[in-house]
Parts: sequence; structure tokens; C-alpha cells
Amino acid sequence: MRKFPWLLILLAVGNASGQNLSTESVLHTFCTQANCADGYAPAAGLTEDASGNFYGTTSEGGSHPGTCPSAQGCGTVFRLDRAGNYTVLYNFCSQANCADGETPQAGLAVDASGNLFGTTLYGGAYHIDPNGNGGGTAFKLDSAGNYKVLYNFCSQTNCTDGYYPYAGLTEDASGNLYGTALYGGANRGGTAFKLDSSGNYTVLHTFCSQANCTDGYNSYSGLTGDAFGNLYGTTFFGGAHRSDYNGLGGGTVFKLDSAGTYAVLYNFCSKANCTDGFYPYAGVIEDASGNLYGNTYNGGNGTSYGGGVVFKLDSTGNFTVLHIFCALSNCPDGGGPVAGLMEDSSGRLFGTTTIGGPPLYYGAGVVYEVSSIGNSYSIVYEFCSQTNCADGYLPYSSLVEDASGNLYGTTNSGGSGIWSNDVGVIFRLTPPVIPSPDFTVAASPTTVTIGSPGQQGTATITITPTGGFNQTITFSGTSCSGLPTGASCSFNPSSATPSGGAVNTTLTISTTATSSAILRLPFMHKQSLFLALVLPGLFILVPAGRGKRCLVRGVGGMLVLLFGLSVIGLSGCGGGSASGGGGDGGGVSGGTPAGTYTITVTATAPSLTHVTTLTLVVN
Repeated sequence: MRKFPWLLILLAVGNASGQNLSTESVLHTFCTQANCADGYAPAAGLTEDASGNFYGTTSEGGSHPGTCPSAQGCGTVFRLDRAGNYTVLYNFCSQANCADGETPQAGLAVDASGNLFGTTLYGGAYHIDPNGNGGGTAFKLDSAGNYKVLYNFCSQTNCTDGYYPYAGLTEDASGNLYGTALYGGANRGGTAFKLDSSGNYTVLHTFCSQANCTDGYNSYSGLTGDAFGNLYGTTFFGGAHRSDYNGLGGGTVFKLDSAGTYAVLYNFCSKANCTDGFYPYAGVIEDASGNLYGNTYNGGNGTSYGGGVVFKLDSTGNFTVLHIFCALSNCPDGGGPVAGLMEDSSGRLFGTTTIGGPPLYYGAGVVYEVSSIGNSYSIVYEFCSQTNCADGYLPYSSLVEDASGNLYGTTNSGGSGIWSNDVGVIFRLTPPVIPSPDFTVAASPTTVTIGSPGQQGTATITITPTGGFNQTITFSGTSCSGLPTGASCSFNPSSATPSGGAVNTTLTISTTATSSAILRLPFMHKQSLFLALVLPGLFILVPAGRGKRCLVRGVGGMLVLLFGLSVIGLSGCGGGSASGGGGDGGGVSGGTPAGTYTITVTATAPSLTHVTTLTLVVN
């Protein structure tokens, strides 16, 4: 069983009834073969290849023709294919004195050719203690089943190369392997190392190199690489801040850049009573934006040792606690996480804990989901939910996801094997669709009618949260687009924070009245002046002949008629469009034009933006 010197677990094994959000299927129960030849007690998770097959290790069990110290075998490498067939690929301690290694605690790395790479905690060519334990190995198992020791730890004098590698290996694009050793090194605090594709071993960093081990020491975690060749990990002890409980330091998050420069990115127990957590067993994962996520085994709630925390360390160095474990009595929300986090295809974070679940003592462990912004936390599955814990308990491993969104992992104990409750299982979880924190925005009514320019209209904007969304949403005058000329919008209140239910704000759309231009005075327009004066004058100047009196009388009548028409024309020349156009400055000016408009309202939260539309009718 995995050897965690600081792992203190109170556990009740029995019948429990968990409220699970997912359906669990046990794909394999360990120790179903005689003498547990199929292995048992897996301490690590699974690795999936391109064909959908899963690979892993068990820390005990298997056949052991060598001199394995354990009567039950020293572990295996196994495969579980897509059809559910389980096969042991290698039995550790197959060589004399366990020169091939024994008791693997970590998972496997698989390359594009199907070769597997891993480490063993003990064994190898160099025995370092009276019990005959070797310093551990790094190994390769090729796709044809050929096993090879790539490196024996404690090969150098005084084990300056490190020994006891708890974590697995990380491979880069060039085939180089990276990892950590828990102990050894020049300062006995462990090492971070590189094993290149030619088998050359290099110590990249010796932990506890700084005074008081402010650079950290004892790394249980593997290394995570980014696209730039930088490596990230954690140390269990050390750092700048002494733990309030033992004075050993609460651990660190560190970075080894591509040039080999080591830097501490965060010191745990930086906050009073270690509310930021301490003692991280697992490493960190990185998202597409360069943010790091991980967890600690202890700390968080400020009392005793605490149940640990889930944390985020962003690309600028800001540290945020996303969840505090064991916040409730008897830790039904889980606690004591040993394994790291997994980010699924939709950006959700999943992990496992070694305690928590049904309220019997401290439970048997859970699978949980937490949002990357820390505003939601859900229990996905509670272990030991089946009679006699046939579904397993004590998950020490992280999870993997298949193309369909199912989650896979292992438990160290439980199951229905020959040694019931002590053997472990491989499981699959089919989670329901758990909505990410979000909100919807809607307008009511969807059509706002304004009787005439200069009046107002209102609508209710409703914000409905989903998935536990509780951020503050803001509105301003620029939240409306598509408004016609002379119109504006306002909101009351200008911000709203949903807390378990829908919230409203009132949208008011204001319009501007039109204004008529003063009518132009008679005779001010050139054309009208021509009609009123010039044309009648022409008739007056017509030479009089026979019937002069009659002509004068006719001309006089014509003058009266034309003069009246001119005045009427002058009165009507001030017309124009509602928008104020046309003419020489007369007519309607300014104001909101009549018409039908589509208005878009934008609701803005710190991480999300949504819109709704409504129709504005101005008569």
C-alpha cells in the first residue's frame, strides 16, 4: 500500500448510502486471481493511449519469481483494453534482488509508439538500507513487452542523484524524460532530474539548496511541462513560511525554466493559520492561459491540520483558494486530497479526496468538481456507496477522461476481490451534464412602444443564474445599442447580483421631442417674390388697345388672384421631413424619428457577457 508518512485517515468500512451525481461502473476488481497474480492496491491513476486502452500500475501483487520482500508480490504493469479485458504486462521483482525495481507508486507515460515509461519506488541495482531496499528505478516497457531499466537511482556517491522516486515521468517532444526523487541529492531533500533519450541522467535541481530550505524539499509530485520547455511542480515541505504545526515549512510551488533556473512561485502557509493550505502531495496542471491549479493535503480552515484546499496560481503570480475542504462537520465535502487535478474538455476541474462522503467517521473519499473561478463545488461520487465498499474506497489517483466525457480512475482499497476491502478497483464514472456557472438575460415585454417622441418606455430585464452563478452584472448607458437619434437608455439598479435566484433591473428608454421651425415671412423667398410682384407687373405693362377698360379690369382680377396664390405658397414653403431636412432651415428639427428599431441590451459580468434584444416602436 502506498506509504504516506503524514497520511492520517480515520475510515469506516461498511454500508453507506451516498447521494451520487454520477453512475459508477467497476471495470476491474484487483486480486481476483489466485495469490493476487493480477496485482492489487494501485496507488496511481490510468494513462490512455490513442486507441482508447488504459495502462497503470499496482503497488503490490503479481507474480514474483525473484526475491521480492513482499509475500504478495511487488507490483505490476497492467493494461485494460477498450473491451474491458485486463492483462498483466509486467511483474516487478522478476529479476534477482529486484534489480528491475519494485513497488511502483506512480502512473505511466505513453509515447506515440505505444512505449510505456515509469518509476519504481524501491528496487534497482543499488541497495541503500539494511532492509535491502534499492533506491528505485526509471524503466521502459516497449510495445512488444520488452522491459528495460533506464536508470538506477542512488547510482552516485551518497545518492547525490536522488532516490525513492514517488512520482512518474513526463516526456517532452524530443523523448527526454523528467521527474523528481523524494530523497537524496546533495542536501538530502530530493532532486528534480532529466533523463535524455540517450539515457544520460542530469540533476536539474537539488532541493534544500537554500538556507532553511526556502526552495522547498521532498517532492512527491511529478513535473508538468509547458509549450516553452518550462517545468512546474510542488514540494511537500520547505519554503519561506514555517508551518504553524511543525516548523518544517508548508511546501512550495516551483518552476524550472528551460534554461535550468529554479524559482519558487508560491510558499504555502503564507496566510495566518495556513488558510491557504500546506503540504501539497500532488503536482499542478496548467490551462491554456498559463494558469496553474493544484491542491494541498492540509490547511485551509484555520483549525488543527485542516482538510486542504484547491488553489489557482495565475500566470501573473496571484494565488486564489478555490475551495476549502472539510468545511463541514465530518468532512462530507471531502478532504485530504493526494492526487492532482484533471481539466476536462469543457474546462471543468475534477479531483479525488481520500476522506469525505457519507457521514460515517470521515468517509471513504469522493470525486469532486470545482470551477476554475471558485464559485461552485460539487460532489460527483461518494465511494463506499455500495455494500461492503464493492465500488472501492481510498482513491489515491487522479482521473482521466475519454472522448465521451466519462471519467476513469483507481482506488487503493475496496472491491470484491479475494481480500475484500483491501485490493482496489478500476472504475468508470458517467457524470451527468453539470452546467458551468452561467446566466441568461431576457426582456419583458419584448416590444416597447412610445406614443410620440419626447416620451419614455420601460421594460424589465431579468437575469437568471445557472450552475451556481453569483457574479455581479453591471449595466450602463452604453449597454444599449441600436438606439435611434435622440434616444438614450438607463437602468435601475445599475448592477445586480443573483444569489440563488433570478434578479431584475428596469430598463428605461427616453426619446427626444421634435421641434417645428418658424414659418418664413412673405416675400422672403425669391421664387415667391417673383410670382407675387414680377408676373403681375408684366400684365400691367401689357399695351392697352381696344377694349382697354376691359383689359384693365381683367388684369386687376388677375393681380388679386396671383397675389393670393403667392401668399398661400409662402405659407406652405416651410414644410420638411421629421428629421429636420429639406428647405432653407424651416420645418421639423432634432428629435427622435418615428419608426421601428431593434435594441440590443448587453449584460456584463467579470467573466461572461450575454445579450438580449427587444423591439422599440416610436409613433
